[in-house]
Amino acid sequence: MVDDGDTVEIFSLILDTANQISSAAEGNQSSKIMYKTIFANPDLEEYWKALIKLRLLKYDSNTQLFKTTKKGQRFLQAYNRMK
Repeated sequence: MVDDGDTVEIFSLILDTANQISSAAEGNQSSKIMYKTIFANPDLEEYWKALIKLRLLKYDSNTQLFKTTKKGQRFLQAYNRMK
């Protein structure tokens, strides 16, 4: 992973994208592209795995989508307040 400031920003991007996809049934086209890019990119795998370990992100096997948890949503709110 890169330095802490970049890591937090990347965490926020991943959580926000997962949140956009799961909150709207299909999400908009740009959200879908971003979602596929994040979760198919081996360079970003360590980030979403860390988010799962921290319980900020989860994988829903029924929908086969990553979803931002309530804890992850609180993280996003706090991050957005600090920006």
